[in-house]
Amino acid sequence: QVARAAEVRPGVRRFSLPLIRRAARAGARAAAPYLYIMGNQQCCIDLKALPYGCDDLPGYASLPIISPLLYVGNRFAPSFGDFDIVISTVTPVDEDGDRCSELSTHQFLFEDCQGRERADQVARARRRIVQAAAAVAAGIREDKSTLVHCQWGQNRSCSVCCAYAIIYLGWEANAAIAYLRNQSHRERSYLGQSPLCNRTFNKILQELERTRGHLVL
Repeated sequence: QVARAAEVRPGVRRFSLPLIRRAARAGARAAAPYLYIMGNQQCCIDLKALPYGCDDLPGYASLPIISPLLYVGNRFAPSFGDFDIVISTVTPVDEDGDRCSELSTHQFLFEDCQGRERADQVARARRRIVQAAAAVAAGIREDKSTLVHCQWGQNRSCSVCCAYAIIYLGWEANAAIAYLRNQSHRERSYLGQSPLCNRTFNKILQELERTRGHLVL
């Protein structure tokens, strides 16, 4: 939430934009707004007004360099965008926040344990990521707008989109991860923003890069 300098209340703290972004990613909720100064322009950024990544709207980002048809988002994204294909790694919700499986065209459910996955969970995640990437490839081949979503649009859904780029387009894993992170920060803003922070999923992507020539799809 941004306000002009005239609307800044007393007690505003002055910080650089990178520091404000780091605070937002860490989930900080400041008692007073942050004042960002750039040249002659001043903006007040109130972190208390930012939602968490599972609740920001419309909740998705485009990925035009990978494909102009591909989008990645959170649980609300299927309800706030016009997509032909909706690939879900969690159950999506409608505009009122109620669970609604009917919004999905494909479901590949798996857990995000923030890098603390057990061996069986890692194997399941890898399998689901590859399956969901195949569904992305099929949708894009058919010229259909395709959304991949999870709870926050950070780890599971981003991993699937990265896997599509790695397996089907020949991207390097690190390049795909960097691009997804950049697009998330470019087109979304929410507390706790830290796309592709699950190191286990990132290792899966790096392994897919090494073995993509031997994958049976």
